Amino acid sequence: MRTKTFFIMLVLAAGLFSPCAFAEDETGETKDYRYGSVRLGVFWVGQINSSITVRSENFPVGAFIDLSKDFGLGDSVTVPRGIFTYRFSRRHQVNFNYFRISRDNQIVLERTIEIGENEFPVGAVINTFSDVKVFKAAYTWLFYDSDKVVLGASLGLNVVDFNVGLNVAASAGFNAEGEVKGTAGTTAPLPVVGLRLVYRATPKLSLVAVFDVLVFEAGSYRGTFQDSYALLDWRFSKHFSVGGGFNSLNLDFALEEDILASMRHNYRGVMGFVGVHF
Repeated sequence: MRTKTFFIMLVLAAGLFSPCAFAEDETGETKDYRYGSVRLGVFWVGQINSSITVRSENFPVGAFIDLSKDFGLGDSVTVPRGIFTYRFSRRHQVNFNYFRISRDNQIVLERTIEIGENEFPVGAVINTFSDVKVFKAAYTWLFYDSDKVVLGASLGLNVVDFNVGLNVAASAGFNAEGEVKGTAGTTAPLPVVGLRLVYRATPKLSLVAVFDVLVFEAGSYRGTFQDSYALLDWRFSKHFSVGGGFNSLNLDFALEEDILASMRHNYRGVMGFVGVHF
């Protein structure tokens, strides 16, 4: 909560004490620096690696779990994604980003396994799922701005909401009473620092690159976080563009509590989008 409050106050203070959104360029003409964009598209995640170590009374597994190998969850998925950017003065802008990766699967056991106090024989049906929501909000101070290059330093909050679960329906042949099910997960609000770059190769073609990083240890939370993407944006008209790019995220997260002991999550993927500029 303190991190969120600090972030909100920082953005408000930047808006109150920043230079005017209008300034004179080298020719002496007044230039309006207020503009924004919304990029909506499809995110093709081609490589997902997720693993957790669970300690929870609500989750009937107390061991290391590889979600792809052990639960048969796919390592690729296609999801919608949105990116919003608004520059509200010469030196300041805000950025928002959201997407969700959900996977589920049903497997039939090929060997007998033990989960908690229950033993499941060959042929038992297990339904599993994982759900990861990523929301990013950042304030950027634009310390360099030219016709070709815009470069800024950012301070933001990346919220990773991670959940995993299983459901095993009891049937004749093993000693489970009724239905065995459970979930485990956590929401990790991570304050991050980063860099943002816009390189205008031509009046219509631009490169947008973002790099966020954090090494943290606070209370019961500790770990490392890195998120970066690079997009090519072709502006075919004043208000519209198309493009695409590459995204990479790595999260190594530990929570020293009784619910989730540790989590490792990383993905690689490409994105195609349509941009609306105003």
